[in-house]
Amino acid sequence: MVGANHAVRARQRIDGRPSTRAREAGPKSALGQRRSEVLQLLRSCAEPLGVATTADRMGLHPNTARFHLDALVAAGLARRTMEPRGTPGRPRAVYRAIPTTEAELERAGAALLADILAGSWMHWVPQPEQAAVSCGQEWGRYLTERRAPYESIDELAARARLLTILEELGFDPVAERSQEGDRLVLRSCPFLDLALTYPQVVCGVHLGLMRGIVAELDAPLAVTRLEPLAGADGCHAWLSTVQESARSVHHPQESP
Repeated sequence: MVGANHAVRARQRIDGRPSTRAREAGPKSALGQRRSEVLQLLRSCAEPLGVATTADRMGLHPNTARFHLDALVAAGLARRTMEPRGTPGRPRAVYRAIPTTEAELERAGAALLADILAGSWMHWVPQPEQAAVSCGQEWGRYLTERRAPYESIDELAARARLLTILEELGFDPVAERSQEGDRLVLRSCPFLDLALTYPQVVCGVHLGLMRGIVAELDAPLAVTRLEPLAGADGCHAWLSTVQESARSVHHPQESP
């Protein structure tokens, strides 16, 4: 757990800036490169964009594009509306960027709502960290493109896919090998401010995301644990190889 005393130093280790919770200007999201690029795309377009168009222009899987668009809405940086239709059928959801002044107000409200929900989760949900991991696993599966029937993905390919998806989600991951084993260094956190206050919830979701991605790939790879802010470079996610005999029985899930 990240102690409150270390929140400012932790923020500075990640991006060199003082903690946003310590600034009078109010909360501001650490979007990460990919989400910032999606926001820039929305700002550059005169008309609202749908998920499919955004995914095509950004070179993303539609589920990943929707994840970023909805996160921008939650952060108060974009607005989602339903496109009017002149013909029968379900209207399409479209997104547009919110002007900066208005966005600052909505972002502050979104940050407050996130604090309320995370705090309530910690208070009311039994075993909140395990529940967060389970929630993250479902989203990790959802954000991962399904394998083709009978497609087999080896460990190397699974590592590459995991890195790609984490990069798209804004974690800025780097694969490393050390004397302790293989790990991913997550050099950016899309929800750093919230993670500093509620690490059990946010870091649990992130661990679950990675496990869900690997599970959807059905590859001989496991994410064994996540160490929040393990070093000056960021958080460390540890990987291990899973034997085929073990995979045929179950997918190992270690406790967070």
